[in-house]
Amino acid sequence: MFNPNFDMRDNFFVKIYKLMSRDKNIVILSNDMGAPKLDIIKKKFPNRFFNMGITEQNIISVAAGLASTGKKVIVYSISTFISLRALEQIKLDICVMNLPVIILTVGAGYSYAVDGPTHHAIDDVSVINSLGNTKIFCPSEPNQLLDMVSYIFSQKGLKYVRLDRGKWPRIKDISKKNLNEGFRVLGTSNDVCLISTGTMVHRALEVKKDLNKIKIDSTVIDIFRLKPINQKVLGNKLSKFKLICIIEEHTINGGLSSILMTQTVNYLKRNTKINICSIRDEDVYTYGKRDKIHNDLGLDKKSILNRIKRILKK
Repeated sequence: MFNPNFDMRDNFFVKIYKLMSRDKNIVILSNDMGAPKLDIIKKKFPNRFFNMGITEQNIISVAAGLASTGKKVIVYSISTFISLRALEQIKLDICVMNLPVIILTVGAGYSYAVDGPTHHAIDDVSVINSLGNTKIFCPSEPNQLLDMVSYIFSQKGLKYVRLDRGKWPRIKDISKKNLNEGFRVLGTSNDVCLISTGTMVHRALEVKKDLNKIKIDSTVIDIFRLKPINQKVLGNKLSKFKLICIIEEHTINGGLSSILMTQTVNYLKRNTKINICSIRDEDVYTYGKRDKIHNDLGLDKKSILNRIKRILKK
């Protein structure tokens, strides 16, 4: 059950603790990463938790070896470190062999904003998306993540799960239908669509609230499975909107906007207006607090709202 006092990863580890109590094949490998609820797992299951140190390439190879023997492996690491440093091992050891490994990462987007470009995970989706036999999950809040856990375990191949830091409020439960489709719809309007993934869904909901104040109806679509997306179902849904605003904390190259524009564009009407709020090439290497970065890059609520109003006036 979702606990609002815990962040995403601790809510996840509470769920995993219960699963590990029933399934002796679940094993956790950590890149020297900690979490309060993970400490409980370490004490209860010392033979199924291994701190591999800061060895991203090695941890992937070990995970692949364990998975090949039937173990259900969870690799716990920081998003940008594991996706870039261990890319060759992820491709050859896990993806080529189509092994069922969960890579649980913390640090999506600008989660570690003040740590600078070394810690910013604003290109990891594009990197992992380029590999075969992979699935990418990006939950917007802990309750949604918990609803997804059993589904994630049931999937074949690599499951890359990217989490944000901190505590995020519950939005609503996701249904079995949502799980199969990989997204959920928040709203009923067919005028403006605010489509996002991860915790930027909360930014989309903020914009929706302000649009409502000025009598502009909008719907938020929360894409929690970035790969594979359900092209037909999502494409048909997007075809109903007059304006689609894509909001993401990721580079425009290979992120949500690229995925949507390459896989659903054929479903859109010719007069559908598209507005993309993402990170441009010239802005990928930045530094500062998260709010400041959002303001500088136009990912703050006010900037997104103004862009939508300008487009609707044309």
